[in-house]
Amino acid sequence: METDEFDHYFRICLDRTLSSEEAREFLFAVNDIAAAEADPDDVVMYYHIEDNRHCYDIRLATDITGEQGDQILEVLEDLFPNDDFDCESSMDSVSETHYLNQAILEQLTKI
Repeated sequence: METDEFDHYFRICLDRTLSSEEAREFLFAVNDIAAAEADPDDVVMYYHIEDNRHCYDIRLATDITGEQGDQILEVLEDLFPNDDFDCESSMDSVSETHYLNQAILEQLTKI
């Protein structure tokens, strides 16, 4: 399966594999904020290795908003406090532009 098959997704990549329990907690945490959705083969989460990192993609029903992404990130920081991880998600272009503009403005106000 190619990860590009998920039109709407949330991804976490870490330097280690997650235990079954951790993977389940990750899935439930994302699903509590943004609705996960199985594909026709009943796949909701896809594991793969990318750039020597362990990645877990969750298929979503729709793109997430910046606010949902922030909420998920906050939960993941609590779930994996000792891990260095990267997150990525699908986001519609209007929401992405708005979110990025807000982030830039926040950074400028700190200068």
